[in-house]
Amino acid sequence: MGDFLKSSEVVLGLLVVCVIVALAWIVVRRWYLTHDRHVVLIALAPADPAGAWHVGMARIGSAKVEWFPVLGLSVRPSHTWQRGELELGAPMPPAPRPPAVLQDPVAVKAVTSEGTVRLAMASSDYTVLRSWSESAPPGSTVHLA
Repeated sequence: MGDFLKSSEVVLGLLVVCVIVALAWIVVRRWYLTHDRHVVLIALAPADPAGAWHVGMARIGSAKVEWFPVLGLSVRPSHTWQRGELELGAPMPPAPRPPAVLQDPVAVKAVTSEGTVRLAMASSDYTVLRSWSESAPPGSTVHLA
């Protein structure tokens, strides 16, 4: 009985350590992805209307948008869209309803280098993403005739 109790305590202790390490990694990852960067919540779904929404964080840089799943473990983006490769459609009410974490959500069909996807985000974040996709990157020379 004593050996079983010691083994159980060791296993329980290891489980507690694993949970603490996982929670610490989630916090460190979130800090790393959002520190000194503009990040918005964007749900992503396949172009097929029956596809499920996946909530993620989109990190908007001067030349690209990087999308990371909220509950992922990797610090590498799942999707990367370069400026000029992301074409956003007109905003519309999302159907089926995206996750409740998005306030006043709008959905757009987006054509990317990877194919067509649906994006859902807060309407204010849509304005940010739309203006980013339609503008020239910083430092580029644009000549208007």
